[in-house]
Amino acid sequence: MDIVGSEGLGEMNGRGEKLTEWCEQNEQIIMNTYFIKHSRKLWTWKSPDGITRNQIDYITVNRRYRNAVRDIRTHPEGDCNSDHNMLVGKKKMKLQRLKQHKFTSPTLDLESLEKEKGVKEKFTKR
Repeated sequence: MDIVGSEGLGEMNGRGEKLTEWCEQNEQIIMNTYFIKHSRKLWTWKSPDGITRNQIDYITVNRRYRNAVRDIRTHPEGDCNSDHNMLVGKKKMKLQRLKQHKFTSPTLDLESLEKEKGVKEKFTKR
């Protein structure tokens, strides 16, 4: 199965293997490993020393909707006071108009109900 693309950054560790197992069980795909980007647009975490950078945050999508995702990238210039970079994805959605069904209320023949014996007594409060 193509759960992980070839454009990821770094090597997979034990947690990455657990993520791919979860994706396989739930029919998910790790989408930010499918887009060709410069390494500065791939890393999502920077170590406190400022040298080591890894890709540890991911966006997963159901396998059925993989073609709807147009782009995923990080924004290292976003100042969010964290050692993680903001990860943003673009998705194309195709909305369908709901069919509105016409509501037809049942017609009641009130005159024939009034003529029947016992109907009025059945539905009046005592």
